[in-house]
Amino acid sequence: MCTMTGTSPSSFTMDVLVSNQTDIDWELFEMWLDGQVEGICVNQLRERYKDENLNYEDILSELQNNFRLFGMLEPLLHQPNMFSEQLVWQLDHSIQRQLIGRYYALDDSVARELLGRKLSGRLRKDLDEVSEKTGVPLKSCRRQFDNIKRIFKAVEEAPGRFTTNIKNLFNLSSELATKYCVLIFIAVHRFETTKKKLSNITFSDLSIVTQSIMANWTPGFDVDEGGDPVLDRDYLGTLREIKNIQDREKDHRNLFIQTVSKYGDERLIAEAESHFKSLNRNILALASSLFHSKELKEIFISVLERIVEPLALARFSTKQVNIMLKSYEEIVVENLLHLEPMLKVHFIKFFSTLKTIIETFFVRL
Repeated sequence: MCTMTGTSPSSFTMDVLVSNQTDIDWELFEMWLDGQVEGICVNQLRERYKDENLNYEDILSELQNNFRLFGMLEPLLHQPNMFSEQLVWQLDHSIQRQLIGRYYALDDSVARELLGRKLSGRLRKDLDEVSEKTGVPLKSCRRQFDNIKRIFKAVEEAPGRFTTNIKNLFNLSSELATKYCVLIFIAVHRFETTKKKLSNITFSDLSIVTQSIMANWTPGFDVDEGGDPVLDRDYLGTLREIKNIQDREKDHRNLFIQTVSKYGDERLIAEAESHFKSLNRNILALASSLFHSKELKEIFISVLERIVEPLALARFSTKQVNIMLKSYEEIVVENLLHLEPMLKVHFIKFFSTLKTIIETFFVRL
């Protein structure tokens, strides 16, 4: 690699970089990912090179050589599978994986700001607001935005398991692939995550509950014929039958109190009994309404407003809420209401995810 400058054919300067095994300076790579300006980078590096008696120009040259290298590697990072086919750069497998992992890394704070928003050109232009709010450098925000769009485009028409496609196409770790899977799943199904009441709910929280939705409310495959991650509409339709359980509210309440009494004290038993009616009706109403697209999109805000906030206002502790949910779930799992076998299975899948949402959101209030 060389660059030449000069004013005449006989007068020029040349910078030459000859490389065999490609070495990656990870500190400089992080500076490059963040888009730090050269002057600031040089000042940061002076401490590192203080014992080598290097002047500003030497450090700047080292920095520029590395940044030039990273720039030439970037097209491969856009298509990570190309690393195994190219012959230019001598990079062992562990270095490749680390390059890819760092390039596609997601800041949870940035992911939370992008979650549920249309990944449009207009949003990309407004990423300076995301940068200011999260404290993440603007170039890093843009890289993360572009990576999400790139992965979304690559997997939207690929058949097969959704998370597996992301891992295989981009050589990502399972943990990182899951993050992108959550982002894309929420985007495709347009779950409401941007309302002010949900502002305390972190990306990690939403990742937990979305993974539960994907595990329990999707069919045995991840994408439909168009390549979009799917929800099991037939399953959601069967949940409408759950509302009929309300006709047995008295029996249900008695079973609930009996079960709570195994785990809680007298005060909790009394409080649980007084709140059972509203809790139960909201649970059944949510289940029976998920067949409608609007209700499904607003599942997070609905659970927060109809279940989590009332429990918090009633001053239940986290432990008490967990006992109440455990007791409610036990009634279903043990089939103490004598539900039809398939209705029981469907109710368990629904409540398992609902319980995860309630418990995850409750601790944020």
